Amino acid sequence: HTGEVLSVAVAPDGSWLASGSRDHTVRIWDVASGRERATPIAHTGGVEAVAVAPDGSWLASGSWDRAVRIWDVATGRERVILNGHTGWVVSVAVAPDGSWLASGSTDGTVRIWDVAAEQGQLTPVGHTGEVMTVAVASDGSWLASGGIDSTVRIWDVLSGKERVTLAGHTSVVLSVAVAPDGSWLASGSYDRIVQTWDATTGGKRAILAGHTSEVTAVAVAPDGSWLASGGADGTVRTWDAATGRERAILAGHTSEVTAVAVAPDGNWLASGSRDNTIRIWDAATGQAQALMRLDGSVDACAWLSTNALVLGGSAGLYLFGFLSER
Repeated sequence: HTGEVLSVAVAPDGSWLASGSRDHTVRIWDVASGRERATPIAHTGGVEAVAVAPDGSWLASGSWDRAVRIWDVATGRERVILNGHTGWVVSVAVAPDGSWLASGSTDGTVRIWDVAAEQGQLTPVGHTGEVMTVAVASDGSWLASGGIDSTVRIWDVLSGKERVTLAGHTSVVLSVAVAPDGSWLASGSYDRIVQTWDATTGGKRAILAGHTSEVTAVAVAPDGSWLASGGADGTVRTWDAATGRERAILAGHTSEVTAVAVAPDGNWLASGSRDNTIRIWDAATGQAQALMRLDGSVDACAWLSTNALVLGGSAGLYLFGFLSER
């Protein structure tokens, strides 16, 4: 990449990954060799979102050029351009069965696209400002979106109708994560609060207060028993999902935490920051286990396996492997 890496997504089997960049390209990389698997794929604007199909045969990307594009992974060729948004596409998420995908845009809309028909299916309407994030339930029956209108909204995928508005934040909702069983979701906001919500009723489960500045990222553990949040205050915090109590404050970053990701086995938590570091934490104890200093800030991170991590940021793309005594 010749520009900042804004987004990363990992294949289901962890053998390859995709990265989206400010340089207008999506690149597909072989994890074992670290080499590109296909010719760079071009948008006409920065690529802020990438997501991989459940079977790993295709990937979707969302760009500042207002388009969602679907790419064939084997050939690297573009399958279709999905046009309709009138603002930057900043988030994409794929259904668990791969039949549809959702995109969120600065135009204030969420769009649901039929992958087989290669066209728009539904355009849920409700947000009164830019949509910052979308996330899909594990059973694919609903999706959630968060926006600058301070709300989280849950949408029925079949009808495109809003199921419920989750009101309670007082500022921009930047990040949403859904529990593995789909029974609840978490949202992080510029109001310094993390909230958890009942996905069926829309009722508040807990208000998680502790961050002293904007909450920039949230992630849920694979077993749904805890969640993590990162903030502009430089801290990562872990919370008990059942009680809403703070489990640990993970302090060490000296600038805004921009990304958090939980390892597939739930044992490790990774956090990336504008302080040019990535830190690995023991999820059970909250103790720091590793620190890597990079040549630039971190924008995105994802686990390739229980002991390998990919990072994207202002200085490019990084792959790290770890040795563990566990």
